Amino acid sequence: MVPDDTLLFQYSALGFNSHRIHLDRAYARDVEGFPDLVVNGGLTTLLLTEHLRTAHGVSPSALKARYLAPLFCARPMTLSAEARADGWGLRAFDDAGRLAVDITVEA
Repeated sequence: MVPDDTLLFQYSALGFNSHRIHLDRAYARDVEGFPDLVVNGGLTTLLLTEHLRTAHGVSPSALKARYLAPLFCARPMTLSAEARADGWGLRAFDDAGRLAVDITVEA
């Protein structure tokens, strides 16, 4: 999936998150040194858990997340869900295939 400006704005607005790295492209690039707007970690978690719910019919009861690298607006991210003996593993990879988010889910 490819997150866009609108998705980042809507998610940020829902959580009253006005941090400029999610909303102001010039600030994210010129001040913080990111290549583009940064995707909210919570948004990535939501996308992964919704993928688990809609594709596999599983609703998480608890989760543990590790955010390893930033994901950026307008760049493809790959979402994956893998059944494990102790629950599910959810992962998000950046546009270069690097692991960005690793979540362990109890279902």
